[in-house]
Amino acid sequence: MSDVVQSVDSSLTNSMIPIELLDRLSLHLTFLEVIALVLIALATMICIFRLIAGPTNPDRIVSADTLSVIATIMLCIIAALFQSALYLDVAMIYGILSFVGMIALAKAIRGN
Repeated sequence: MSDVVQSVDSSLTNSMIPIELLDRLSLHLTFLEVIALVLIALATMICIFRLIAGPTNPDRIVSADTLSVIATIMLCIIAALFQSALYLDVAMIYGILSFVGMIALAKAIRGN
């Protein structure tokens, strides 16, 4: 029985996050950074409300566009926190695709 426990314990230990990565991910946010994250969360909630309760379809599309911009901003913030440029590439591709999608939705609403 103890062999099973030891093998499970060793497999869990091997799959855990390395200590170096945890040290790099430790968040030491300043007061202004916390305020900025709270404001981004507030803007997200307002956009989700407008997306659900928007009186017209153009209001819903504008809120969806704003949510895609907020998601792009959050990807850039994650890139800064993880100190990885890979997330910036993802944010750029996501921003381009969301722009093209919003143009397609705007043309669909306009009727052309």
